[in-house]
Amino acid sequence: MDRLASLPSVFHRIQAELDSPDASVTRLSQLIASDPALTAMLLKVANSALFGFAQRIDTISRAVTVLGLQQVRELSVAILVTRTFTSLESRHVDPERFWRSSVLRAVACRAAFHVGSGQRQERGFVTGLLANLGHMVMFLTVPELAIVAANRATDEGGDLPAIERAVVGCDHAEIGGCLADAWGLPPAIGVAIGAQHQPGLAGSNGRDAWMLHLANHIVDAENDHIASDEAAAEIDPEVWPATGLQPEHFATIREEAELNLASALSLFYPRSQ
Repeated sequence: MDRLASLPSVFHRIQAELDSPDASVTRLSQLIASDPALTAMLLKVANSALFGFAQRIDTISRAVTVLGLQQVRELSVAILVTRTFTSLESRHVDPERFWRSSVLRAVACRAAFHVGSGQRQERGFVTGLLANLGHMVMFLTVPELAIVAANRATDEGGDLPAIERAVVGCDHAEIGGCLADAWGLPPAIGVAIGAQHQPGLAGSNGRDAWMLHLANHIVDAENDHIASDEAAAEIDPEVWPATGLQPEHFATIREEAELNLASALSLFYPRSQ
């Protein structure tokens, strides 16, 4: 687990700079520029259809200025985490299916925030992208137990997180939340990931957890080919007042997520193209 939680050193230097009371755009740009792969990817993301800026962004300093410090932090996390985890393989996990679902969850969570507030919040994207990493960790570290839990959930039609807790001792959401905390991400992200299947337990960060919960249902509806109105009717009705959304927003969020999926996949898991 410690090895899996290790991210490139540039990540920790970026975090330290952004947490500094006198964080500097110049110093942050220099830190990012010290990692050519991160630099290229961040510029590619900034110029992608996900953002749709009218003018091309050619330098990291310009990207930091236009995107803002917090969005740069969150996008750097997304880039470095996917770079780290896509290099890991488990014969028990279909990588294309895993990352397609993860990216769909990311754009769905981002779209939920957009529909709910009129603003695209990259925190939602990062939360959705990292939400299922606990599954990958399980299959990399305790594959036999993870398989037992998955098969039991399929055969019995039971609740997978509850079965994981009985078989493994914790569930994939708890693992994902612990990873987010270990990486020093904003507490709202770790809490939302850890409570994604029981968002009522998220306390003051409940809205983020409910947004992720909603994104999970969109991923399930897409994977199982369920119509949006039918899927919306199956969600815990508490999701609507908790997020400030309405059942009819489910289809709108799903459509926005589907519209952005190909662009996001080309950035974060290009081998699926």
